[in-house]
Amino acid sequence: MVALHTGLRRGEQFRLRWEHVDFTTGIVTVADSKSGEPRHIPMNDTVRAVLRALPSRLKSPWVFPSETGETPLDAQNFVNRVFLPALRRAKIENFHWHDLRHTFASRLVMAGVDLRTVQELLGHKTLAMTLRYAYLSPATNSTPFSDSIAPIPSTEVAPLVAPGVPHAHAQRPRVAWNCWICLTKMRVAAPWIEQGT
Repeated sequence: MVALHTGLRRGEQFRLRWEHVDFTTGIVTVADSKSGEPRHIPMNDTVRAVLRALPSRLKSPWVFPSETGETPLDAQNFVNRVFLPALRRAKIENFHWHDLRHTFASRLVMAGVDLRTVQELLGHKTLAMTLRYAYLSPATNSTPFSDSIAPIPSTEVAPLVAPGVPHAHAQRPRVAWNCWICLTKMRVAAPWIEQGT
């Protein structure tokens, strides 16, 4: 839930310390980001509730601690023991932790948040990295092309197939369901599906 609502990279989330979570201002600070610069991410109600409920809050400096509380939880161990088994039980295929970050960015752009703000929230060094989400912008979707697409009911989820791509090569996109339904309605493939980023 935290990665989906903050766009934190896996390492950033599991190295998060309580001193970088400010419930008063509603800001999570990533002190040691991939770009080398700190960044600040606002907490929505979901993130605030999840973080407040964590038992580590008053017991460890780490938001997601190991059993001893002395070190952060090993991210790869968590993925292997919890995340991947949960995906298997839910019968979700071809989904990776980083897809939570892509979904966070996609939701922002689809909600009309400008790309510079999305860039800052994701911690991208250049706007070029963020531009992969530009086609999801409502401004882009207000073109006559998007108006000509017949909507698919939100309860209907079919494999996403780009025009001209044989069905055998179609895969379920690695994005959260609500974003996937939106992409399916638009009949376009998300750029990270093929790139595996």
